Amino acid sequence: MADEEKKDGVPGFRFPEKRVDSSWKEEVRRERERMAQQAEAKAATPKEGAPGETAPAAKGAKPKEGAGDEKAKPDETSKVFLNFIASLVQQTLMQLGQMENPMTGQRELDLEGARYTIDLLTALEKKTAGNLSDHEEQGLSQSLRDLKMYYVEVARMVQQKMKEQLDKKPPGRK
Repeated sequence: MADEEKKDGVPGFRFPEKRVDSSWKEEVRRERERMAQQAEAKAATPKEGAPGETAPAAKGAKPKEGAGDEKAKPDETSKVFLNFIASLVQQTLMQLGQMENPMTGQRELDLEGARYTIDLLTALEKKTAGNLSDHEEQGLSQSLRDLKMYYVEVARMVQQKMKEQLDKKPPGRK
């Protein structure tokens, strides 16, 4: 291994320098400020009509621009959720040998691990049913379909290779 060093005959490992991305802290701060400003603006807006009278929005007035657009454009939570799904998909593809493992630099096959990760995504899909945006739901279900197809394809190839190896006669035997 390239990162190994031998010291007193015992192999050692060097780990890459840890890099910390703290840009998310600034994003969180800005988001909190924005939310606080929105709350202040909402509290400062005088309510129309006399007490007991319904608000104009309830009477059929047009909603403000941007209201109800939560489903139309993904928010930060949606991005985080989709990134989580993408990381599980990537893990499954590595387990199916479709991608290199970044730690080893090699393609590896772990059908049991891939099956578990696919089951995890399936459970996630069932448990979040009705709570996802159309975009999130579509991303999750499409990922699951693709992974299940890859899994079946790879499992069949492995099964075929094993059968071929068993059918071969060892040299020198009749």
